[in-house]
Amino acid sequence: MKDEWSQVSRSSSCCSVPHGQDMFTERVGSWELLSRPEGRVAFAGTVLALLQSCGLVTSLYMLVSNYMEDTAEDDQSSHICTEAVLCLLYRYGPHYLQTGETHTALAGQMLYSLLAISVNLLLVGGALGRRPITFLPWLVVYGVAGVLGSLVLAIMVPLTIVFRDRDFGDVEMILVVWFILPLFLFICYA
Repeated sequence: MKDEWSQVSRSSSCCSVPHGQDMFTERVGSWELLSRPEGRVAFAGTVLALLQSCGLVTSLYMLVSNYMEDTAEDDQSSHICTEAVLCLLYRYGPHYLQTGETHTALAGQMLYSLLAISVNLLLVGGALGRRPITFLPWLVVYGVAGVLGSLVLAIMVPLTIVFRDRDFGDVEMILVVWFILPLFLFICYA
């Protein structure tokens, strides 16, 4: 019985590769990996996952801080956006009363950050495993969040400023220029 296990097969009926060879892995240095397309994609996915992790930690900190405060008043300083489309969780319309709950918005930010981290790590794994299909979920998530979110913000920012000026008159119309930032992001994403 022991002799059966000590034999190494030399060929197989299911494939043409001879068996019993020494196995090896290809060791690649970091500079050489970054010179390959899959290495650059993996690096970009890793950096984006780290940035989204910072957004997750910040959203979690702000959410816990808001729950720990005993005031029922909404604190405007806790309104952070990890992605352009998620700013709509704080303000869903241009009128000054069309605002959302901070707790809900921060929870939405956290869920999106978890989704983005997962998609970025899927992209990294797919790039290193040379599976280009993993690029598709990344394109969908960042296409919806980045492109559409920036376009919506480029419309919402000037409308909000114009409505505030019309109703209160306490803003300067030069602030409408702020729509250039999300519009520039939209152009860069598209």
